[in-house]
Amino acid sequence: MVPTSQQGDSSRYQVIAVDDEEPILNAVRRFLRSCGFDVHPYTDPRTALGQLEADPYSFDLMLLDVNLGVDVNGLDVLHRVKEIAPELPVVMLTADDKAYTALSAVRAGAFDYIVKPLEERDKVESSLAKAGRYGRLQREYRELKRKLRVEDQFSRIIGNSRAMREVFAKIDRAAKSDAPVLILGESGTGKELVAREIYENSDRSSKPFVVLNCGALPESLIDSQLFGHVKGAFTGANTNRTGTFDEANGGTVFLDEIGELPKEMQPRLLRVLQEGEVMPVGSSIPRKVDVRVIAATNQELEEQVEQQEFRQDLYYRLNVFTIGLPPLRSRMEDVPLLVKHFVEKWANKDGRPNLPSLTSDAYELLMKYRWPGNVRQLENAIRQALAYDPTNTQVDPMALPDKVRTGAVPGSNTATMPSLAPRRDGPNLDEFSWVAGMAFREVKDLIVEKFERGYVEHILIETKGNVSAAARYAGLDRANFRRLYHRLGINPDDYRIAK
Repeated sequence: MVPTSQQGDSSRYQVIAVDDEEPILNAVRRFLRSCGFDVHPYTDPRTALGQLEADPYSFDLMLLDVNLGVDVNGLDVLHRVKEIAPELPVVMLTADDKAYTALSAVRAGAFDYIVKPLEERDKVESSLAKAGRYGRLQREYRELKRKLRVEDQFSRIIGNSRAMREVFAKIDRAAKSDAPVLILGESGTGKELVAREIYENSDRSSKPFVVLNCGALPESLIDSQLFGHVKGAFTGANTNRTGTFDEANGGTVFLDEIGELPKEMQPRLLRVLQEGEVMPVGSSIPRKVDVRVIAATNQELEEQVEQQEFRQDLYYRLNVFTIGLPPLRSRMEDVPLLVKHFVEKWANKDGRPNLPSLTSDAYELLMKYRWPGNVRQLENAIRQALAYDPTNTQVDPMALPDKVRTGAVPGSNTATMPSLAPRRDGPNLDEFSWVAGMAFREVKDLIVEKFERGYVEHILIETKGNVSAAARYAGLDRANFRRLYHRLGINPDDYRIAK
C-alpha cells in the first residue's frame, strides 16, 4: 500500500483514506480516482497509523472518517496523525453536518471538512486539491532538505536549485583561496551573506570581518573611513582615526556597492590591493596591512569601465574571482525552502508558541510573484504576513502584502511566457495574459532573460562547454560572452559533457 515512484502516477496526489465501512471506503476510492487521485484505503485506523509511522512522508493528504466504530474516535486518530506527520493535511469525512462537529475537527488540526455522501463533486475535488497542493509542497520541502549537502556548510544561504548549487561550489573554492572576490547580483540577492560565508570558511575566519557600504557614506568621509586620518588632517580631525583596512588587518574587508566608490578614491584602493599598504589622510607615511578584499555590486562594472567611471586596473584587481548571484525569479524552486526558513525565524523571534503555516492559496501567490526585490523582499513579505494576525496559526492570502497579491502572475507558478519564436500569423494577445499588473520594464526584463538564458545554454550544449567556441558561435568576444554567462549564473563546466 506504500506509494512509491513505481506505484501510480507520481503527478497525482497520494491520498491515504481511512473509513471503517468497506463499502463506503470503496465508493470513496472510486470517486477520488475519477477525480485524479491515487487512493490508498484502510478500514483499520491502526494499520493506517502504522503505515504513517513507517514512512510519514509518503502521502500528500489524508481523508479520515470522524466515526470509526464504537471504540475509535476519528478526532483521536487525527491527534495521533498530527504527532506522527504534523504537516500532513487531514480532511475529515463524516455524515454529520453540524457546525460543532466541523469546528471540533478544525480546532483539532484538520485541514478541511467534507460531508458524506460525496455528491458535490466540484466542491469535494477543490477541497482535496487544495489539501493535496499543500501536502505536496511540504513533501517537496522535506525532499529538498534531505538533498541539501553544501547548504549544511553554508548555513546562512538557503537554496537547492541548480543555480544555487553552483554558487555554493564557487563559495567553497573562494574560501580556499586568498584572492580578491567580486560578487555580482541584484539588490536583495544576498551578496553580504555570500561574503560572510567566504570569510567564515577561510583561513582568516579568526580575524576581523569589516563591512563598508561605499554608497552609504558622503564622498567627503569615504577617504577617512577607508584609510583613517591623522590628527589635524582637516577641520574637526582632533585625534588620529583608524580606518577600515587597519581595523580589518589580518582579516577581510567587504566593500559593498563598490560601483559607488568615487573615482578619486579608486587609486588609493588599488594601492591597497597592489602594495598591501594604506596612506591615512594627512600622513605621508604608508602603513602595511594584510587584508583580503571582497567587493560586491548590483551594477555592471564592465560598462562603468567602458564609460570611464570605474578604473580598468582596479576592476581587474577586484575581479580575480567572480561569483554571480541569480535573481529569485530564476530559482523559484527555492521559494518553499526560503518561506519555511523565514517563518521559523520570525515566529521564533516573536515568541509565538505555535509555528504558523501558510495556506495553499498563499503559497500559490508567493510562487506566482516575480520578486523584483529578491530574497530580501520575500523575507519582508513573510514578516509582514506573520504580523498581520499574531494569534493566527495559518497565513492566508489576505495577510500577504498588497504587491504580492495584486502582482502575482496568473496561470502558472513559473509565469509562462510567450514563445520567442517568430509568428507568421500575427501576435496572439492571449499569450501575454500573464503580464497583468506588471510594469513594461519588468515584463521586458523577464522575456529578455528567458531568451538570454535559453540561448546561452543552447550554444554551450552545442559546443560541449567550450567557451571560446561558444563565444564565436554567438558572435561575441570571449570577455563579453564570459560576462553574459556570469550574469546569468551559468557555469560552462556543467556542459563539458553533452546533456
